[in-house]
Amino acid sequence: HLSPLSCPVSSGAVSLASRLRPSQTAVTPGQPASRCFFVSADTPSVVNTSEAKDTANPSTSWEAELLYDGDCPVCVRNVELLHKLDRRHRLRFVDISSPLYEPEEHGGVELEDAMDRLHAVLGDGRVVDGMDALRHVYRTMGLGWLVAPTGWPLLRGAFDALYEFVS
Repeated sequence: HLSPLSCPVSSGAVSLASRLRPSQTAVTPGQPASRCFFVSADTPSVVNTSEAKDTANPSTSWEAELLYDGDCPVCVRNVELLHKLDRRHRLRFVDISSPLYEPEEHGGVELEDAMDRLHAVLGDGRVVDGMDALRHVYRTMGLGWLVAPTGWPLLRGAFDALYEFVS
């Protein structure tokens, strides 16, 4: 179902979407064209959005979908890092700067909201944002212990405020 891109994820300000050619989309017979850009286990790829995880299709392997701005060099660098850390291959990264981004296919997160703060769409369809999204992403990768202190009652507010300040 996947068709790898010819180029790796770069830390430049060029979005993955701008480097795609029509021949690089993966389409399941009888399904609409692909619209979701993500980093697979090996290379950046395009996946058919009809394969989005839901309870009716337990064979889908991703557990969380992280929405990121592919035109933002810092965001792309963070996606590269998360991709390397995601040894269980449970994350899917969606470039919201793509002209093909469709909110209804990604938890209903509108582009303006996604640009304001980090969002993650969980496998069960729930949407989390801000520090909660980061906490969830790290737990999904099996690295929740790294961000566990950010959720402790006495520290949570400070870390949430710090996220708001930095983002």
